[in-house]
Amino acid sequence: MCKVDRIEGRASYRERIPLPPGAVLEVVLEDVSIQDIKATEVARSVIGDPAGPPFAFVIEYDAATIIPSLQYAVRARILVNGRLWCTSDTFYPVLTGGSGSKADIMMRMVREAEALSIMGGELHFVDGEGTFTEVDTGKRYPLAREGDYDRLEASYRQVAAGGPLFVTFEGVIILGGGTVVVKRFIRAWPGHSNERSRSNAELANTYWRIVDLQGQAITTVEGRREPHMLLKEVDGHRRCSATVGCNQLVSGYEQRGESLTFGMAASTLMACGPPLDDWERRLGQVLSGTRRYRIKGATMELFDEAGDSIALLEAVYL
Repeated sequence: MCKVDRIEGRASYRERIPLPPGAVLEVVLEDVSIQDIKATEVARSVIGDPAGPPFAFVIEYDAATIIPSLQYAVRARILVNGRLWCTSDTFYPVLTGGSGSKADIMMRMVREAEALSIMGGELHFVDGEGTFTEVDTGKRYPLAREGDYDRLEASYRQVAAGGPLFVTFEGVIILGGGTVVVKRFIRAWPGHSNERSRSNAELANTYWRIVDLQGQAITTVEGRREPHMLLKEVDGHRRCSATVGCNQLVSGYEQRGESLTFGMAASTLMACGPPLDDWERRLGQVLSGTRRYRIKGATMELFDEAGDSIALLEAVYL
């Protein structure tokens, strides 16, 4: 049986600005022993709508995982509606090297241009110039011709016939609210609109159509079931069932904040011909590799440990 220890502390920020509704505080314990290599997460605490500032936190961790010769540190950030609002940028050592199990973390507000986030809204092109109307705020922004702009425009030209097209992408709003920069184009969603997507779909008890697995477009094979995923939560029991149209994969799942993991999947044993055999292999890898999710309107993206996108899904309301 593991011995559970804890790190306690407070996180705060200097600006005299009240915390917006829907804020989420994340405090993470990491192994930072190897410089210039991404830190390894050991444990985390996620607090929705925290009281403060300052914000009291407790991180519980397995004491057996701590190696005295290594270095550990904590960091904190606050997300508001999935967007980075403030973050720590200083090293806060804990546990080893003479450091204790308490930490007071100071965060800084993120300038608007630094707040990289998943954005959704309607894309318009008039006289060759692109504008983007964000679903969350209704604000219209011109688009900078940099980053992933070319892929965004190409998708619009291919799908839309002069009208608005709902798109999702990872982007930033340049300081002052003047321009949006598309850093990573995700996908165009014909049939969606700002009106339809003003509220986010629920993770659980929603029918999620599988659109993409590891960069491979997924469609319905004639005579087969539609590829989909369904996460159910009943009386505290969480169960996921998913298929690309052949076997049914079933597992438990754990969700906390934006963290999402799936347990080992059990499967029926039908033989699957191409392309279902490849798609099913990808689905199994996505289930085992998912660590985080993000819902924007009626769309969901799954991410692996490295933060790379590994699946896209679309909510279908039956």
